[in-house]
Amino acid sequence: MTNYCVFVVEGENVPFEKSVLTAKCAYFKDYFDKSANTFEIKVDSTKRALESFLEFLRNDHIIKDLKAADLNELIDLCHKFKYKTLIEYIVDTNCLTLTNVAKVYTFANRFDLFDISQKCLDFIDENAQKLMENIEIFKSFPLRLVYDVIDRDTFEVPELEIFKAVVELKKANRYDVSLLLKKIRLNLINKDEFYDYVLPTKIFNDNDYFIACKTKKFNSRSKDGFYDALNESKADEDCALTTESFHSSPCCAKLVEIFSKIDIKTWEKLLHLPQVVDAKNSNIMTAKNESAQFLPIHNGEVEPCEVKAIHSVLNRDWIVIEATSFYRCVADENIVFEFQDIHHINYIAFKFTAENYYYKSYSVFAGLTKNKLQWIHTSGEEAIYWGWQNVFFKPIQAKYVQIEFPKSLRTEIDLKSFKFELNSSLKFNRMDFIMNAKKSWAQKFNALKRFFPETNEDEVYALQHPCYVSQLQFRAKSINASSDIRIETKENTLSSWEECEDIDFTYEVFDSDDGYKIYTFKFRLRLVSFIRIPPKLFKPSVNMIVCSSE
Repeated sequence: MTNYCVFVVEGENVPFEKSVLTAKCAYFKDYFDKSANTFEIKVDSTKRALESFLEFLRNDHIIKDLKAADLNELIDLCHKFKYKTLIEYIVDTNCLTLTNVAKVYTFANRFDLFDISQKCLDFIDENAQKLMENIEIFKSFPLRLVYDVIDRDTFEVPELEIFKAVVELKKANRYDVSLLLKKIRLNLINKDEFYDYVLPTKIFNDNDYFIACKTKKFNSRSKDGFYDALNESKADEDCALTTESFHSSPCCAKLVEIFSKIDIKTWEKLLHLPQVVDAKNSNIMTAKNESAQFLPIHNGEVEPCEVKAIHSVLNRDWIVIEATSFYRCVADENIVFEFQDIHHINYIAFKFTAENYYYKSYSVFAGLTKNKLQWIHTSGEEAIYWGWQNVFFKPIQAKYVQIEFPKSLRTEIDLKSFKFELNSSLKFNRMDFIMNAKKSWAQKFNALKRFFPETNEDEVYALQHPCYVSQLQFRAKSINASSDIRIETKENTLSSWEECEDIDFTYEVFDSDDGYKIYTFKFRLRLVSFIRIPPKLFKPSVNMIVCSSE
């Protein structure tokens, strides 16, 4: 048996001692134990890389001034020959580059070299901006590396750049990026970027963005690994504009002009709508004053609009009608409110009168000319609506406001309940004020069973309108401890029932003579239109449900 073998690379023979190979590299020891008479070994690499590999085996260092391409080939040889020692040397001697770090990281994961993989991730953190500027390198990274990189708080680059890079991966059809999208920190993307770049891709929607902002779902990105006050305030900014950002934003120029007469301190306060009901101090939970639960929302400085006349519009015929507390619209009939003067409005409240009935949808139009009204809002057809309705939208100049109801359903409304206002405390961003729907009440309708036959004997409740909810307050006398405490919700009639997990359950005795208590269930924020609970969970049946976000 000869003491030498020959590596064939790029058409040339490179001889090397077998004794060194078997002593330094376990791969070659096993190789020659099984094939002792093997003399020639073909290698798919560059000669320079192979010579550097052999130099390290002999003298524990590699050839100086190795070109990037040859260094990449050298790392490939480490993969082929399962040689950990040389990989550790490459990392420890600062030979990592953006073009080879993925190969080293893959090797480290393959052989459970945790320290090496961490050093690779640290290197990428230090060169994060350069990586984002070289998108082709980013696209060449394996899925696991991309996932681990964007999952780190220390990968400090603008979140929009990360999103765009992941989109490029998706376009390249290299692999399924659904796991990567779950790591996009939407709450770190400001509202203009979201609506200009993210939303048009149809990968995320308003609901995803709002929940991420509201819950501050992800930490900010910082190389120090700590929350930095600037980034934290930027997360809050996604759901509310400060005075400075409001006035500096080009897209808000018209709004600045509209509200130039409003005290600037109003904007600085960034007022929020009422959140959790205080069961002990608020008469909203008393059975004796249940009408209080149907009050519309008022908040901040308000400019009400004086209504000059109310019109019934049927087949393009306009007829003035009287403001009554109970008005039933016939098929194809719309209601139009005419103001005394031209007003700017951003908030409408009104009440459906029949508390034992519900309505599938409605639309709102407004404008200066009665025959050329502009659409401003449509409630979703996959939900139902009852009781008080609060409609929020961007400020619009109006002389007329039209309410259009479903043509196939009877509609009973309280014409005296309509309020049209310019509410200065509403937060102006591009999410169409959906975050202001922070409270709703739920009621049980027997007719819901035909929508949801799968609920069997369960009790189903409908909210007044879709609402972001993280807390349910049930008003009842007692809870059945032996019953399955299961609460499920639906976003709309077409979505699936989703069980509330990790529920935080508390209750408190309500200060009243009728023995009612308030049972509070808290869970992760979600959009809710319907609630489902087991039968006889409460004794007697639930008196009232208040749905809110914290």
